Amino acid sequence: MKPILLSIFGLLFSQFLSVAEPKEGDNEKIAIGKRYELRIKNVPADDMKRWNRQYEVDRNGCVRLPLIGETAISGLSLDEAAAKIRDTLLNRKIFTRPEIELFQPKILENLMNLRKRGPVEPKKGEHVVPPNGP
Repeated sequence: MKPILLSIFGLLFSQFLSVAEPKEGDNEKIAIGKRYELRIKNVPADDMKRWNRQYEVDRNGCVRLPLIGETAISGLSLDEAAAKIRDTLLNRKIFTRPEIELFQPKILENLMNLRKRGPVEPKKGEHVVPPNGP
């Protein structure tokens, strides 16, 4: 029972860490070695699955994107990089109306919010299992 609970907790925790929200007007400069979340809209669902994820900026200041390949974005603001990616997709006629959001995941902020929430009260029909088992 414990391995199953640990597996479920690990899966939920990893999903929690990947949650990231774009901030309006977030124009920090993109840095080498950092990870950025990319979300694309107005494209086929299969392409959204392929594109919507985190990308790390390599030591050359580039990210490797599907269908485009290496794209230099280091030193650009998040808005400038999103516009560059969108323009590349349009110029190469890969997509006709892509919308790109690019932002830095807020992992620490998500962890702090989890800590602020405190204990969760069980709902009707649920019960709490203590750390040492039933």
